Amino acid sequence: TPLQDVLGDIILEIELTPNLARAYSVLGVAREIAALLDVPLREPSYDFTAEGAPIQGQVSIEILEPELNPRFTFALLRDVEIKPSPEWMQRRLQLVGQRPINNIVDVTNYLTFEIGQPTHAYDYDKLVARAGGKAPKIITRLAKAGEEIETLDEVKRKLDDFTILVTDEAGALGIGGVIGGAETEISAETKNVLLEAANWNFINVRRTMQAQKVMTDAGLRFSRGVHPSWALRGVKRGIELMRQVGGGQI
Repeated sequence: TPLQDVLGDIILEIELTPNLARAYSVLGVAREIAALLDVPLREPSYDFTAEGAPIQGQVSIEILEPELNPRFTFALLRDVEIKPSPEWMQRRLQLVGQRPINNIVDVTNYLTFEIGQPTHAYDYDKLVARAGGKAPKIITRLAKAGEEIETLDEVKRKLDDFTILVTDEAGALGIGGVIGGAETEISAETKNVLLEAANWNFINVRRTMQAQKVMTDAGLRFSRGVHPSWALRGVKRGIELMRQVGGGQI
C-alpha cells in the first residue's frame, strides 16, 4: 500500500531563493501557486472567540524606535492548560523539522510555518511579578551599552547598541525579531499567556543575527521582510489556536 494512502498526505520539499520571502510559509507557497495558476486561495480563519475581560489596562506597549518596530500587537489568554499538542499539530510540526514542546509553544512554531508570521508567547504572570504586581508595560527600545540577556537557547548574550529589544521596566525580555528571553518563557506551571505578534526592520534583524551568530526561524523570515499587516492576523490566528488546544478565555 502506498504510504501516502495510509498517512493521507504527501510531503513536498521546496527550495526557496532569498527573494521569495513572501513564500516562506505554507500559505505563502499556496498564494504563489494560486497567483501562477489563477485559482482561488483558501486562507485559514482569523476569527477568534473572545469571552474574557478587555485587554485594556492589563498590559501596555511603548515603541521607542518605530522605524525598527513599526507594529506590535498583543492578545491575552487566561486559565489555559499546558499539555501536549494534538497529534495532528505535532505531526505537522515534525514534518517540517520542529520538535513538539507543549500546546502553547507549538502554536507559535505552527504559525511561523503556516502563515509566515513569527509570534512569541510570554508567561503573563511572570511579567506581572516583574512589574511588582502591576499591569506589565512592554517597551521596545535599543539595547544599552553592555546590556546582557539570556535567550531561550540558554546562551547569555552581550548586546550591541544597534539591537532592538523587547523589554519591560525590569529589563530585557527578548531580541526583537530573533529570539525570546528565558526568564518569561512558557512552563508547565503557566496559567495565563500573553501572545505577541510584531513587526521588525529586516536590515536590523539581519545585522543582529550576524553579530550574535544566531539563526532562528523567526529571524529567517523577519530578515527577509514580513509585511506589518501580518502581525494582527498572526495574533488573531495564534490566540484562537491556543484557546482551541489549551482552553481558557481570550
